[in-house]
Amino acid sequence: MIMTIVLLGAVTLTSDGVYVRRTISDSEARNLVAKYGIISCVEHGGTAMLASEVLGCSVPTNKGVFVHQVNQMALCCRITTLRPGALRLRLGEMPNRWRDRYDHEFVLITRVS
Repeated sequence: MIMTIVLLGAVTLTSDGVYVRRTISDSEARNLVAKYGIISCVEHGGTAMLASEVLGCSVPTNKGVFVHQVNQMALCCRITTLRPGALRLRLGEMPNRWRDRYDHEFVLITRVS
């Protein structure tokens, strides 16, 4: 049985066990979210906004406690870099979309035992 995917803002192992970690495309992340749904455990507002834009669904911030269960998937939206020049822009000049400001990756973490 596949459980709802938990969305994280950092690659985190929350319990002892054996895990499989792999980087996936934005498209694959969107497909997984559409198929299984998500529970957000993303604490950072910027990461939640970026994930919302890329995944095409609402990702609220949430400081919930997550304990990874066997066979459960966690999807991490990880901001990797701030695009060059983004800090030099005045607030009114910032791009409207978060994905235009930051490079990111999605990491799928599955606990296998």
